[in-house]
Amino acid sequence: MISSLKTNKIEIPQNALFVQTNKAFTWSANDLFNFSSIKVRDIDGLSLANRMEIVNIKSFAQLTANWDGYDAAPVNPVAIEKAVSFIHEINNFDIDVYLSSPGPNGEIMVQLKCNRHELECIFYEDKSKYVLFNNNSFENQGEYDPTILPDLLAWLNANE
Repeated sequence: MISSLKTNKIEIPQNALFVQTNKAFTWSANDLFNFSSIKVRDIDGLSLANRMEIVNIKSFAQLTANWDGYDAAPVNPVAIEKAVSFIHEINNFDIDVYLSSPGPNGEIMVQLKCNRHELECIFYEDKSKYVLFNNNSFENQGEYDPTILPDLLAWLNANE
């Protein structure tokens, strides 16, 4: 397989659901392929990680009242739609979700991480919020609107 990689002769089966993007590849000193350079995307352009996270979020629709044993509300379908839409947007910036989870009020939290910066977006039926953490300490929060996504991602990826 290594020789196939070196000669760029990777064949993708006709029925493949996922293909690799044209990321730059790196080679280590011992001439082994560095797989951390590969991002796998499906036919629609979603990374494998984001596709799996969307499946996870859609599964939250199966949660019934009191799913956590503490009277949690079922996850709101509008919150699911908003979270899935958010993942499609961040995918356009080549970013993968770090974590997603349902909340007790029917909301969904989607977390992004980069080094010591964390961005949490929380999607409710009637509103959306963001919370920024730097080195596990609260930094800022506000109402989320897709127009501020580039600024939030710039903060997330900023060198410290």
